[in-house]
Amino acid sequence: MRWRYCCGKDARRIGRTQSHILGISGSSRRVATTLKSSRLSLSTPTEPTDAMSYDTLTTLHSLSAYIWLGSLFGTLVFTTLVSRRTPAGLITGATAIVRFSTRVGLPAAVVLLLTGIWMIGTGNAPEGGLWLTLGFVAWLVAAVVGSALMHPAARKMRAASSSEEAIAFARRIALVGGAEIVLIVIGIWVMGAQPGS
Repeated sequence: MRWRYCCGKDARRIGRTQSHILGISGSSRRVATTLKSSRLSLSTPTEPTDAMSYDTLTTLHSLSAYIWLGSLFGTLVFTTLVSRRTPAGLITGATAIVRFSTRVGLPAAVVLLLTGIWMIGTGNAPEGGLWLTLGFVAWLVAAVVGSALMHPAARKMRAASSSEEAIAFARRIALVGGAEIVLIVIGIWVMGAQPGS
């Protein structure tokens, strides 16, 4: 609190100096000084505002969505490039998809869910319950069904007796990863664009 008062006086002094340079006088100068000092008092680290926390949640929410999408997209591109060289490269790529979706994608999906629920709980979330519901359903299908299909296929791929069988399971993993990407993009579009609202 002491810092705020100190900076408020400094802001008034700075405001007066700048207003004399710009030729602002009278009530305009008082408004400019008030705006500058209020901006400084709102940005003090000891007084967080709801808007600041909502912006932080929005940033974390967006970053986690893009990290989840990026990890899947990057490993899917890697899988496609590696599988063109040798059929066994598809197995390497599928292993990378499972590893990244478990170590990077799943934590990002959990952060995405938690920050989304927290943003709705603050009451600052935009209107559009239908779009939030559709985005949540896309998230749920991508996370739960993707994991439910990907991990058993990865276990079967590792335990496969022939390379053809392992390649078939690797293709299934790549297909599930591609479907997850489509669902994540749909969820981002539905929640971000809210078409028709």
